[in-house]
Amino acid sequence: MRFLKTLGLMTLTSLLFSCGSGGSSSNISSGFLSAAPVDNANCSIYKITSEGAKGDKLTSKISKKGVVAFSNIGYSGKALIECSAGDYTDEATNDEKQSPMLRAALNFTEGEKFAITPLTEIAVQIDTDLNKVIDTHNNTVANAFGLSGKSITLILPTDIDKIDVDDDDAGDYAMILAMLSKFESQGASESNSLSKVIDLLKIDLTDKTLDRMTVEKLIMALNALESKFKNVNADRIKANMIGNPLLTNLLTKNLISGSAATFTFDNIGGDAGNCGVEPNLPSGLTIALIKGSCKISGTPVALQDTITYTVKATNLKGDSTATVSIRVDLDTPKNLVATIGDGTIALAWSAVSGATGYKIYYAQNEISASNLGSALLMQASNASGIVNNLTNSTKYYFVVTAVKEDVESSLSAAISATPVLSKPSITSLSAKHLILHDSITAFVFNNTGGAISSCSATSLPNGLSIMLTNGSCQISGTPTTLQNATTYTIQAANA
Repeated sequence: MRFLKTLGLMTLTSLLFSCGSGGSSSNISSGFLSAAPVDNANCSIYKITSEGAKGDKLTSKISKKGVVAFSNIGYSGKALIECSAGDYTDEATNDEKQSPMLRAALNFTEGEKFAITPLTEIAVQIDTDLNKVIDTHNNTVANAFGLSGKSITLILPTDIDKIDVDDDDAGDYAMILAMLSKFESQGASESNSLSKVIDLLKIDLTDKTLDRMTVEKLIMALNALESKFKNVNADRIKANMIGNPLLTNLLTKNLISGSAATFTFDNIGGDAGNCGVEPNLPSGLTIALIKGSCKISGTPVALQDTITYTVKATNLKGDSTATVSIRVDLDTPKNLVATIGDGTIALAWSAVSGATGYKIYYAQNEISASNLGSALLMQASNASGIVNNLTNSTKYYFVVTAVKEDVESSLSAAISATPVLSKPSITSLSAKHLILHDSITAFVFNNTGGAISSCSATSLPNGLSIMLTNGSCQISGTPTTLQNATTYTIQAANA
C-alpha cells in the first residue's frame, strides 16, 4: 500500500515506538515520534507496583527529532512509559502544536522494541490499575480497532514518512493511526484535538466495545483514506472493528391476512451488511436491511399454519442467524350489530379481507370456543345475515367467524338480542270517491310494523267490509247508499 506524505492530518496522530536496538548494544531501547517528528518530549519509564500504580522512575530522556532512546536501564518487567510536552509542526496548517501525553503500560524487556501510540494511551486511560491495562485493556483496544491477537505495545507502526507501506501488522497499525487522524479532522470532538479524541474513545471502550455510531464514523474516516492509503487488509480491519452481527430470536408472530405487519430483529453485535431468510416468507412479506439489522414487513395475503423461518445477517466479519415463527390467520369479524325483529334478528359486521364466507353461531346461552359445538349454526356469504324462527321475548347470543376454504377465524365478540312482536303500523289512504252500485277495487293499507292478526273498523259505508288478506288490511265490496265524504278509522292488531 502507499500513503502520501502530504496528508497533513497524519501529523496529529503522533506516536512513539522503538526502531529496534540499534548499533551493537543490546541494552538500548529507542523510540520514534512520527509522522511530524515530536521534539523536546519528556519521556520517562517507571516501574509498576504490584497494586498497579506508577512506581519508581527508572530514567528520563528528551526526544530529539522525534527519537528517544533509553540505555542501560538495568530493568525488565512491568513498566509505564510516559511522554509529554513535546511539540510538532502540523503539516496541514504549518501551525506549531503541542503533543498530548502518550503512555504505554507493558511488559518491558530491556533491549527489545516497544511502541507508544494513541491506542496505548487509550488503554492506559481505561483503568487506573496499570496491571489490568497490561493483562486486559491493551487487548481490549486491539480488538476494538481490528488488531485482534496483536500487541499494540510491541508492533512498530510503519513510519508514515515512508512512501511504501507493506500489508503487514506494522502497516495495519499505521493505517489505524491514520484513521484516527482522519477521525479527528472530521470533527469527532468539539475541540478537534487528539487528546479529546482519545478521551472520547476511552469513554466508549469502558464496556470493552466501541459504540455502533463511533464505529460507523471510524469506518467513514478509513474509507476517506482509500485513495491515499491503499492497504489490502483494509476490509479485514473494517470487519474486525465492526464485529459479527448477533441477532436475537423473535417470539411467534400471529399475523392477520390483509393487515400490515412489521417486526425487526435486535442486533447486539456489529452492523449487518445483508439479510436473507429461509424458507421464503409468506406471500406479501419481505425482508430488508434496516439500520444494521434485519426487518420483516409487508401485508400477508396467504393463510398458513405456523412455520419457522431462519434469518441470516452477514457482514465482512461473519454472520449470525435467528429464528421467528409466523402464522397467518383470517381476521376476526368486528363491529357485530343486531337489529331486532318479530321472531328474527338481523346481523351485520365489518367484512374480513380474504374471507369467502362467514358462520353465524347463536344460542340461548353465552357462547365461547369451548361450547361452540352446542350452538346453532347459520352460513352467510356476505357480511350480514338474518336469523329466523326465533322465539319472541327470548334472549339469544350471537358470534360470527370468517372462513376461507377449510380455515376459520377466531370468534368475534359476542352480542345478545331479544326478538319481539312489534305493533302493526298501517298508513292512511287518500280520499276515495266511489260510485253507487259499482264494485270497487280493494283498498290495501300498507303495514310497516309487526305482522297483523286482525283488522277492524267502527263503521263503513253500506256494502263495504274490511278483512285481513295476505297479511294486510283491505276494504272491498259495492257501495249501496249515497253519502257525503266521511272519515273512517281502521284498526290493525296482532295481540
